Amino acid sequence: MESELDFTEQADDTPPDTSALFNKVKTLLGLDNKKNDQKFADQAQAIELLANQVAELGKQEVPSADNTQYTTIKAAHDQLQADFAAFKTQMEGEDKPKKFTRQAAAGGTGQALADC
Repeated sequence: MESELDFTEQADDTPPDTSALFNKVKTLLGLDNKKNDQKFADQAQAIELLANQVAELGKQEVPSADNTQYTTIKAAHDQLQADFAAFKTQMEGEDKPKKFTRQAAAGGTGQALADC
């Protein structure tokens, strides 16, 4: 089975359609305005939502010195801080321990038999 192919060059005087190529490149590069407008709208909505959340956080009650829970925790913290300062002072006043040396094991001659 054989087939014959004829390659002849045809003269085409019409310029190529560049608008389709331009639109395809513009879309591939992300320069499509419809998509960018949607992205900007989504970002604006997210920023607005974030701003509203921050505004709501600002309206929440902040613990004050009159709050009983705050005063209870503050008193406990002050007591712990005083106890720690007393313990630290006690530990600084004690003698530092001397270097610990291990006693020889009972029942041996005192020779080191292993080379570790």
